[in-house]
Amino acid sequence: MKKYITDIKALAALLMAGAAMTACSSDDNIANETQLPVNPTGKYTMTVNATKGEVAPTRGLYFDNTALKVKWAATDQVSVFPAASNSTLFGTLTATESETGTTTLTGNLTGSVHVNDNLNLLFPRGEWDYTGQKGILLSDENSIEKKYDYAKADVTVAAIDNSHITTTANANFASQQAIVKFILKDKANNADINADKLTISAASNKLVTKKTLVGIGDKIYHSGYTADDGTGTGGEGYAKLVDGDLGTKWCADNGPWFIEFHTASPIKVDGYMLRTGGDTDTNPGRNPKSWVLKGKANIGDATWTTIDSKTDNTEMGAYSNKEYDFTATNPGTYQYFRLDITANQGNGGHMQLSEMKLFTKATEATEINAYGPIVVTPSSATNALTVALRNENAGADTYNLTAVVDGIAYTLGQPSVTFDNGKYYEITAKLTKQTTIDLSTVTTDITVPDGFTLTGTLDGAHKISIADGATVTLDNVTIEGIHSDWFQYAGITCEGDATIILKEGTTNTVNGFDGAFPGIQGAAGKTLTITGTGSLNAASGGNGAGIGSGRGSERACGNIIISGGTITATTAGSYGAGIGSGDNGVCGTITISGGTITATGGFKAAGIGGGESSSCDNITITGGTITATGGDYAAGIGSGCAVENKSASCGTITITDGVTSVTATKGDHAPNSIGKGTAENNATNTCGSVTIDGTIFWDGSAYKNGGGTYLPTSPLVYSPAP
Repeated sequence: MKKYITDIKALAALLMAGAAMTACSSDDNIANETQLPVNPTGKYTMTVNATKGEVAPTRGLYFDNTALKVKWAATDQVSVFPAASNSTLFGTLTATESETGTTTLTGNLTGSVHVNDNLNLLFPRGEWDYTGQKGILLSDENSIEKKYDYAKADVTVAAIDNSHITTTANANFASQQAIVKFILKDKANNADINADKLTISAASNKLVTKKTLVGIGDKIYHSGYTADDGTGTGGEGYAKLVDGDLGTKWCADNGPWFIEFHTASPIKVDGYMLRTGGDTDTNPGRNPKSWVLKGKANIGDATWTTIDSKTDNTEMGAYSNKEYDFTATNPGTYQYFRLDITANQGNGGHMQLSEMKLFTKATEATEINAYGPIVVTPSSATNALTVALRNENAGADTYNLTAVVDGIAYTLGQPSVTFDNGKYYEITAKLTKQTTIDLSTVTTDITVPDGFTLTGTLDGAHKISIADGATVTLDNVTIEGIHSDWFQYAGITCEGDATIILKEGTTNTVNGFDGAFPGIQGAAGKTLTITGTGSLNAASGGNGAGIGSGRGSERACGNIIISGGTITATTAGSYGAGIGSGDNGVCGTITISGGTITATGGFKAAGIGGGESSSCDNITITGGTITATGGDYAAGIGSGCAVENKSASCGTITITDGVTSVTATKGDHAPNSIGKGTAENNATNTCGSVTIDGTIFWDGSAYKNGGGTYLPTSPLVYSPAP
């Protein structure tokens, strides 16, 4: 489909110096006459000439020096609506192909039409959607001229002769959006900003994302649901069914399944849409087969009313991301909803759906507007993005731009800007680089530079790395991890020496993704330092350490220094230490000089030190309140279990009187709370000397000074005298 843009000249300006220009208009003043109904059958033909209405033609975009012009395609269709709000769509008119910007529209209409009625002509059809823009012009099927060119004309019925409608004037179409080309520059050095994403918002919140004109009986789909409870949590939990994101899905096993959710206010429910999951073509048995949708008006109501039910329904087929509408057998007005699914179509215990929406059937023709930021995602990073913008705010507005490059944001706010519909603007935008990365905006793997702050919840399985030599602050970060071998990385990966600061008053959660990786991965041969006064919960996805190395020597960790914070480090599975090495892993030295530290090892892994059949270098604790608990066969602080024909080792362990307290608890069947763990058949387990408050209790080969009684004590509590 070709698109509609007015005749304009490219206006270069500093950012957002938008020149207010008068949009196209062709309203004719028509004397009021008595409206006479004609043609009781309500069927008509209509022909009307359509033009741009300015000096140069502009219909279907092409460049002519500095002007954008357009042409009509034979496939272009225009919807005809009555101006009165109590009537429905009359029909559509089809254009004659034209290279000049002027065409003839012809078609059939149905309804009640009178002489002197005003008719609205909308191109294309009845819905305008400004979402999903790629920032391109005169290019492929995602170009503005092919997807985001919307126009409107008003005509008045002059006569109706033998059911044929003629109008008093041509349909003079006016573009309904401005076209703005943003050239993105770094304000600091004027370098190009090659953005992965550009978000444009207005202070008035009147940027149109979607505009839908519906007729009587048309479906109005509701959005803005809040999930309350359901079956399944995490990355594919019940909340994904109503999150408005077509790229996610609700997938759960062991039915029956349910979800409860509510809307901001009561809505009339005439039906609902269910969308299949993204891999349903290969898993068709996951589609629901039997279900009941219920509603209630108030959260405290004791009973639910059935809106619709289906038994042994197989309408949803083996198609991915396909939407199916179901009409309610018992429509009603409710605010709280429950969907119970009692059977799928035969795929074991798994059931999945991508999205659900409730709909209302319109009782009158109406216009539905959705407002919000315009998000532009180019196919490849670029500094030049062309965007269609429709702002329904009366007068100038404040525009805010956020460009994202590898997760790093560049921002700009500019007041008193006017972009007139039907005009084209070419603007250089000079943005300021931000040093805070909101993980909720990250859409790709990122490497965080020195001096940056991370905040927010990571939405998706993206790898978050810290650059070599960088100091990064965590400010209420949540990285849940998905615990899948599809994503081979830790929650945070250090590419070299790295310092993590836990911001005061914050709570941070960092979980690994694949089970072989830790929550936070230190780099081999380098040093990971964690400091600050905030809190951190770090956990592996399975066999890695909470903080330290992953499974195997190929995921080795260098030195770990902890000087502050409230830190809880665990493993979600077995064989990895809380702090130290993962299963069959390698870790450098561990130095703790402050903080409140709770470290819990998995099965056969130490709380602080080595995982199963792993090596750990020297452990030095000079400050803080430390609680370390080993898994079965492993020390609280020291080495894990060495399994058959393998080895485990730990360097020297030194605890000084600078600590507030140290509590070490060995796992079942382990010989020591501090020291070496168990060695199974034909395995070896070694530990360097153990010194506590200046006393050597183990010299690397034998107990000393009562160590044979002291070190196996569980829990072993050391609190130096004040």
